[in-house]
Amino acid sequence: MTTAPTRQWTARELAALDAAFSIILAARTDDGSPPGTVEVGLVVTLNGVFVRAWRGPVSGWFQATQAHGQGTIRYNGRTVPVRFQRAAPQDEPAIHDSIDHAYVYKYGAAGSAGIATDEARATTVRITPITGTAPMRYETPC
Repeated sequence: MTTAPTRQWTARELAALDAAFSIILAARTDDGSPPGTVEVGLVVTLNGVFVRAWRGPVSGWFQATQAHGQGTIRYNGRTVPVRFQRAAPQDEPAIHDSIDHAYVYKYGAAGSAGIATDEARATTVRITPITGTAPMRYETPC
């Protein structure tokens, strides 16, 4: 799997993502066929963008992000090429409490109930924009 280098999210991009209720995520496919898409909730914390699969590792979209590592996200009418990188609890333990809290803050206790489980934590994915893609421009307020 070849992965393109990444860049940092801009403050404006992070603010727009934080305000978005969800994103449309699509992982690249090996055969060049159009990828399937899924709408997922996201959080912004510690200057990063994170998603989790509440169904755990059996979630097809999670498996696709891990198999292919790249794809796109769509929100607010913008499509951004991105890299998907697993942020496993054993690899990055310090961020997971922050992600849990961000989900509760954004979606409420009921809306985030299944996302702080060990199974969901194991599917945490950091989303980073690919270098060479310009930060998004906004014609209208976010």
